[in-house]
Amino acid sequence: KERLELIGINSKNFLIDLSNYLLHDVGQPNHFYDREILNKLCGEKISFLVNQQQAADSFSTVLESSVELQKSDLLISVLTGSSLRPVSIAGVVGGEESAVHDNTHRLIIEAATFDPTVVRQSSKLHDIRTDSSARFEKTLSPYTIALFYKRLEQILTSLAVPFRIHSFTDNFPKKGVNLNTTIPVRSGIFEERLGSKKAEEQAISILERLGFKQTEKSTKDRVEFLVPH
Repeated sequence: KERLELIGINSKNFLIDLSNYLLHDVGQPNHFYDREILNKLCGEKISFLVNQQQAADSFSTVLESSVELQKSDLLISVLTGSSLRPVSIAGVVGGEESAVHDNTHRLIIEAATFDPTVVRQSSKLHDIRTDSSARFEKTLSPYTIALFYKRLEQILTSLAVPFRIHSFTDNFPKKGVNLNTTIPVRSGIFEERLGSKKAEEQAISILERLGFKQTEKSTKDRVEFLVPH
């Protein structure tokens, strides 16, 4: 809460604060849905679909505003009977109807990547600029999503928050592709730039906590890191 306030974000409740914290911590936009509300709309089985809006329709956002959806909008919707019900404008803003609140105990967490051009169009069309849309407009790596979920688990565990993962769905066509991206770093550069003999040790510790791993090519003169994907 204090860290969010230091960057100008007002505290709302634990779940919203957690979502915002993760957004700024790892840079991955995300959205928390109240599962019980979605169960009332969809029944026990909840199916999410990403779709283009078919016709103009009103949509209430978590920002307490209402917008008229257009055909250019990319939406995240749930299947209710034989029709689709929008719950979020993809990459821009979530809907008020399925938003989490103080009494939310069961939730669905969504993290994804979207076409930056589509997100920018919807953001400009509805005059809604959010921290999420600002990041998506610059193009995000889909590999950040795995880091997001890992960090989420770390935070909940460190806070001793009791939680149970009911299920996990991953729809990533390129999952498992080994990119083997490495970053070579000259030994001594951290001390030169930061003026501390412990700078290199601290930097390596931070990178390793973020998932970077030293490769066998590391020497006393150069450290090589494998980028986490």
